[in-house]
Amino acid sequence: MNTFLLFVAISLIFFPLHLAKRFEMAKPLPKIQVVWAILTGIGLNIITTSIMSYFAKRMHLVSSVSKSVDMKMLSSNFAYVLYIVIIVVVVAPIIEESIFRFGGTSLVNFIFKKIFKDSHALARYWAQVIIPAIAFGLFHVNGGVAQMIYASLNGVILGIVFMGRPGQEDKNLFRSVLVHGGFNFTSTILLIAAAERMY
Repeated sequence: MNTFLLFVAISLIFFPLHLAKRFEMAKPLPKIQVVWAILTGIGLNIITTSIMSYFAKRMHLVSSVSKSVDMKMLSSNFAYVLYIVIIVVVVAPIIEESIFRFGGTSLVNFIFKKIFKDSHALARYWAQVIIPAIAFGLFHVNGGVAQMIYASLNGVILGIVFMGRPGQEDKNLFRSVLVHGGFNFTSTILLIAAAERMY
C-alpha cells in the first residue's frame, strides 16, 4: 500500500510538470528569477498574513490550519518537522499549482475560447486568474472561512504570477510553484514557532 501511495504522489508531481513542459508553461527560470520568486512568496505571506489577521480579529473569523498538524510533534520531533516541510513547501505547491494554475487556467481558457472565440482577451485573462483562485479558496475550506478567503486572495496573486502581464502572457508553472513554495515556507516557519511557544 505504501508503494502505491508513493507512486501516486510521484505521479501527481511529475505528470503535471511533464504536461506543462510540453505546453511550454514550464520553462526554466534564470537564477535571479528563482530567488525573486521565492522572496516574493515570503514577502507575500508576511503581507497577507498581517492583513488577514487584522480583518479576522475584527470580523471574528477563525482559521484552523493548525488542526491538520500535530503541534506537539512539530515542537519536538525533527523527522516530523522535515516531513511537514517537504509536504507543505515542496509537494503541495507543485500539486496545487499544477491543478489550479496549469489545469484551472487551461480549462477556463478552453471554455472561454469556445464561447467567445478570440475576442475579450482581457476578460479571458482575468477569468483565468480569478476562477481558479476561487476554486483554490474552496479547496482550503476545511481551514475555515478565514483560510478560504486567504487562499482565494493568494490564488489571485499566484494566478497573476503564473499568467504574466495581461496582453503579454508568459505562463510559467515554475514561477508560481516557487512563489507558492516561498509562501508556504514562511507559513511553516510561523507554525513551527507557534508550536515551540505552545510546548
